[in-house]
Formats: sequence, structure tokens, C-alpha cells
Amino acid sequence: MNWPKQIEQTVRGFKGNNLRIVNVDTLSRQDQTRSWIDEATPQQRVALQSAVEANRPLVAELKAHDVELNNIAAAEQAADGGLTIYLR
Repeated sequence: MNWPKQIEQTVRGFKGNNLRIVNVDTLSRQDQTRSWIDEATPQQRVALQSAVEANRPLVAELKAHDVELNNIAAAEQAADGGLTIYLR
């Protein structure tokens, strides 16, 4: 699996309350998700960070969970429309 296509748009427009926060360290080294997170380019991470910061309700929700925005490593949309944020 590769970096999710259009994840920045998904994050920027996310309005749901179906949010999951996962620490990358809880994923095994062989996990496909861990692999594409580890292989993300600096440009992909910067674009994701900008998308998160542009979504004020999402920022508020993340801060309510004590998430430091600069620790966001990746994001992925679930089949149910939820959003998973991966932290380093």
C-alpha cells in the first residue's frame, strides 16, 4: 500500500466525529500501514500537516486528545468514513 491518494483533501474536509488516533509504534514493522508511513516523503508530511491545520474542528478534536500536531505522521480514511490519524 502507498500513501493514501487525496488524503490531504479528505483531512481538510473531514467533519465527522469518527476519529481514531493510533501511535505508529503500536504497529508491527511488517504491517503494510507502517511501511507506507515510514516511506512517506517530507513533501507528503508537510501537505498533510497543512491539511490538518486548515481543519479547525479537527485541530480542536486532536488537541482535546492531547495530540501535538507536529507528531502527526500520516492519516487514512476508513471504509466507514472515519479518519485515522497516526502519530509518531
